Parts: sequence; structure tokens; C-alpha cells
Amino acid sequence: MLRFSARARELKLRTEDGSEAPPARAAMLCGSDVVRSFTEYTEAGERVWSDEDLHDILTTNGVVAVEREVTGTLDEFIKSDPILRDYATNITIVRPRLFTGISSTIVRSYLRD
Repeated sequence: MLRFSARARELKLRTEDGSEAPPARAAMLCGSDVVRSFTEYTEAGERVWSDEDLHDILTTNGVVAVEREVTGTLDEFIKSDPILRDYATNITIVRPRLFTGISSTIVRSYLRD
């Protein structure tokens, strides 16, 4: 991801009126379940995501998370978690107009087969 971030910063983007646009940035696109996993632990008591990975993802790049049909909103979850709360400005939440209930994991497995 760091490689894409460096390349994105090199792009010279323009708006429709020709003025310089804010710099582009590469961000991690994922479902809200992945953001929730940032704070989870394995059965052995280790964090699923390393501090280094979280730092790189949440500070350098940021996250675009697609809200899923789960109990409670991702906004509430981020505000309630001390780690994610510090990075809340780097987490963009996308709320689909329509929830399909289609699992990307299942779609990937069908494509693989």
C-alpha cells in the first residue's frame, strides 16, 4: 500500500475548472467487518492486526469502509473504541442505498471454483 500511496501523491490532478485538486491518496477499501477486526484478538490473545499495520493503514492511507447489515453502526463502534477513535478522521464510511446481503467472501469462492 505504501507504494501506491507514494505514486498517488505524485499525480497532478485538476478539477473541472482547471484548478489544482487536492492530492490523491490510496486508501484501503473494505467492509465494515474488516474495520471491526482491527480491534479483535486471536484465541491465543494476540491482536489480529499488528500495531505497525494499523498505523500504516490508518495514518498513511486511511480506510474507506462499506457499511454492512450489522447490529449498531460503524460510527458508534469507532467512537467507542480507543484505538479507532484516534484515527476516526481517516476512516470514511460508505452507506449503500441498498443492502444486498451478498457476501464478497462467497462470491470470491464461487469465482475461484
